[in-house]
Amino acid sequence: MATKAGPSVKILGTSFSQEADPFTAAVQLTPMPMLITNPRLPDNPIVFAGALQETAILPNDFIG
Repeated sequence: MATKAGPSVKILGTSFSQEADPFTAAVQLTPMPMLITNPRLPDNPIVFAGALQETAILPNDFIG
């Protein structure tokens, strides 16, 4: 039986199904501003920024 794919979230160009990854869905849907960094990469870059609709700053301006 085929199932319809749910919405997905993109973090650094990688899509994550909200059904398959509840943590990603929770982070994406939280109303609080949030940044996630990756300490395993050089210089600990920002890999996710949420709740940016309040500003004119685009995620591509600071992610990476």
